[in-house]
Amino acid sequence: MKLHTDLPFIVVLLSFFITLLAVIMHAIFSYLNDKRFKMVCDLYEKQVGALPLATLLLKNSNTLWFISGYTQKMMFIVLPLIFKKNSFLNRQYSNKHYDFINNLPKEIKSWFYAEQIIVAIGMVSACICMLVYYTFWTQN
Repeated sequence: MKLHTDLPFIVVLLSFFITLLAVIMHAIFSYLNDKRFKMVCDLYEKQVGALPLATLLLKNSNTLWFISGYTQKMMFIVLPLIFKKNSFLNRQYSNKHYDFINNLPKEIKSWFYAEQIIVAIGMVSACICMLVYYTFWTQN
């Protein structure tokens, strides 16, 4: 039996394990960030007003059982953090909302940034894995 040490095999294997690690880390970070998210929601209700409807409805969703609901609820925090105030993605939020999220303490925001970076790394490595696999092993 020949040992598979060719470069495409190594790239697929490495990117697969990076993707798997990113999925596990995302599950851990989403669990850890749930407490912070609820704290931010409570502060938001006290300082700004009522939560946006999607956030209110999906406040208790988690990444393990309802990934699209979790993603929607996290947009409440993530979109104002990542995109500028005049971005079309932030038009649904008020200026008070944008300012509130961006003025959160760094130790709270950094956890949400870290979670999104993990998701991005996982998506990129999954795309690399699929692209290399498709390119080298699905030829007729």
